[in-house]
Amino acid sequence: MMEQIYRGAEAVVIVKGNTIIKERIRKSYRLLQIDEKLRKQRTRSEASLLREAARAGVNVPRIIEEFSFSLTLEKIEGKMVKNILNKNNMSSICKIIGKSIAKLHCSDIVHGDFTTSNMLIIENESTSKPFKLYLIDFGLGLRSAKTEDKATDLHVLREALESTHFNIAEKAWKIILKAYQQEYKGAEKAIGSLKNLEKRGRYRDRTG
Repeated sequence: MMEQIYRGAEAVVIVKGNTIIKERIRKSYRLLQIDEKLRKQRTRSEASLLREAARAGVNVPRIIEEFSFSLTLEKIEGKMVKNILNKNNMSSICKIIGKSIAKLHCSDIVHGDFTTSNMLIIENESTSKPFKLYLIDFGLGLRSAKTEDKATDLHVLREALESTHFNIAEKAWKIILKAYQQEYKGAEKAIGSLKNLEKRGRYRDRTG
């Protein structure tokens, strides 16, 4: 049995048994040859980023099969962080979030859409590690050593916290940043770049 659970501008996501199939959509406005080339490149890039993230120590869905325009992935039986993050579990979960983005950035991997919608949590019985965090959807990801690109990851996360988890956003952000700084040597540069990015955004808002 197959069930479509998401349809976006770039891809459809289907559940099939214990797997997730992510297939990139054909764009009729593009020339067929160009469309196929782009879809192949983006599928290959996402698969590569998933493998590199796993090597970096980040929990991601395992790739079961890779085709020209689609990936068949392990289905993670977890809960979306967006739906469960609260003041009671905030400390534990946000520490893991900070460490996970630090591991990506240490390996020059930029997620591209680092929101709590793209994080799944599995609760463990272990008292020392009650939560296991998985990162999903690297469709907008890239390899980059640029501090500005890593700052954009942080910016997207901060905006997600402020819009979706506004009642705990400030405390959650501080916990994430502390863990990020502990794990990633380039954290201060990325945070400095984030501040500049946010200043430019506020300036545009005032003058726009």
